[in-house]
Amino acid sequence: MAPTKIKRVALLGMLLLLMKAKQKREDVNRKRRIWVKNSLQLRPVVGIEEKLLTQLLTEHGDGFKNFLRMDHSMFLMLHNMIEHYIRKQDTQMRGCINSRLQLATTLRFLATGDSYKSLEYLTRISASTISIFVPKVCKALYVELQPMYMKFQLKLQSMF
Repeated sequence: MAPTKIKRVALLGMLLLLMKAKQKREDVNRKRRIWVKNSLQLRPVVGIEEKLLTQLLTEHGDGFKNFLRMDHSMFLMLHNMIEHYIRKQDTQMRGCINSRLQLATTLRFLATGDSYKSLEYLTRISASTISIFVPKVCKALYVELQPMYMKFQLKLQSMF
């Protein structure tokens, strides 16, 4: 083969490789455009709040307490304390995750140490969303409970 013909074949081969790489990138981008996974779309129907917590409250005496490590009245008291910190509004695109569900998921996380991924299957909320609101709920709990349960008395005179 002539040197110019070899160069043309090499250039054509490189061009084909670049086109294939670009096509692969476009395919990956196209695959990521899912708004909500099918299994997570069922949250309003079979999510933790709609089914499990309601069922635990009505059927089992200690089921709710065992699941969240607190009774229902304590849960409602905590919810009332931090609701204004974590409450969101629905948008035209989708409904928000209500504050009771955020608190219940956070308490379950704190009680069991489950991974965000396992909580995703339990609550039907994506792990990335859980990873966003769990620290916010923990911060709200700290802000509200710290003055009541972590009182520090500093006596400057006794230090010197």
